[in-house]
Amino acid sequence: MARLRLGPLLRYVDGSAATVWVETDRPCAAEVRCADGARGSARTFRIAGHHYALIPVTGLTPGTETAYEVRLDDTGDGDGAGDAEGNGDADGTRTVWPLPGSRFPASTIRTPARGTRRRAARHVRLLPLGRAALR
Repeated sequence: MARLRLGPLLRYVDGSAATVWVETDRPCAAEVRCADGARGSARTFRIAGHHYALIPVTGLTPGTETAYEVRLDDTGDGDGAGDAEGNGDADGTRTVWPLPGSRFPASTIRTPARGTRRRAARHVRLLPLGRAALR
């Protein structure tokens, strides 16, 4: 069974789309399902022995906030068959985020309303790299 190693991390959001990043412990298909019906999926890619997915989520409504879950296919080949023990849903996926029984609030994607001006992060401080910084 594929497992979530790191993430999810919300990487980008606009009025109707978002990108979610995850790292898994092996190749698989990753999917994000939102409470409002928006969704997206992607296969993992491998870099230096690590497996990552950038999942494009589409169909979001501008100016809203919706909870989401991350699901992985249990076979690693995306055939929708579940794992050898029969775990997972009929479509072969298994929820890996949020964690079962978590006491934390659901992860959400908040989209800006139409016409909202984007703001860059403020208070970014760049420090010069010197010998002291490398110690």
